[in-house]
Amino acid sequence: MNTRLYFENDYDHIKPWWVGRWGDAPAKALLPKSGVVAFDGKSNIVAAFVYLDMTSPVALISWVVGNPERSARDILKALKLAIGALKEIAISQARTFIVANFPSGSLARVFESCGFVSKEKDMENLTWEAT
Repeated sequence: MNTRLYFENDYDHIKPWWVGRWGDAPAKALLPKSGVVAFDGKSNIVAAFVYLDMTSPVALISWVVGNPERSARDILKALKLAIGALKEIAISQARTFIVANFPSGSLARVFESCGFVSKEKDMENLTWEAT
């Protein structure tokens, strides 16, 4: 399993994942160029994106989604790889904080297992700081 940068032509493949999970997908133009896809020899497994603010040392992770045809175990492993890759992108762009906002639940717990810290109740406003 590995990660690579997201390409615009990935959108048509990943869009049904969002639709199946949330009933809708973000507009293609809404996605930042700084996204990653975790994959293995069989298929793409997870897509995730990081917005890089140009006025502060902050990055925002959003639009995280997994391939519904893959097992929860594969998605968990791929998600952790994707989070690591997004951290590397943020650090390479001199970002020292990464914010990830998700409702409380399993996705937030995965981010916490990757070093993010919960700052709010019910809505997970998770922040990771490069040291």
